[in-house]
Amino acid sequence: MKNTLQTTIIALELACIVSLVVLSGYGVSSLGTVGFIKQMSSAVGMTAGGPENEFNKLAQELKQKDTAITEREKALAERETIILREQKINNARLSALILVIGLVLFSLILLNFYLDAKRKRGGAGYVVNLENKK
Repeated sequence: MKNTLQTTIIALELACIVSLVVLSGYGVSSLGTVGFIKQMSSAVGMTAGGPENEFNKLAQELKQKDTAITEREKALAERETIILREQKINNARLSALILVIGLVLFSLILLNFYLDAKRKRGGAGYVVNLENKK
């Protein structure tokens, strides 16, 4: 039983293979040489073409615009990085300037406190009279 089932399966597989080979040969022979070459070239790679119409031109224009936009985006990104780098440098300079001005003002405030303390210790010799004399 097992042997006959195996033999039947092998016979069916062989029949399928033979029929596929015969039918594929029939298809190739019905194409002719030019049709066979076209068939083989389409199996290797595929190209599509057609007469120019408004849709083909539109698709090509869209691709061109897309590449132009992509190039603009790259140029814009480069300019943006340059601007950001310049802004960082300017921010560092501005921070240094603010720090220097703050230190100068802080030293002037400390000098003012020192001179006020010195004047208070020195006595009342610095009193100014603002009366109006007629």
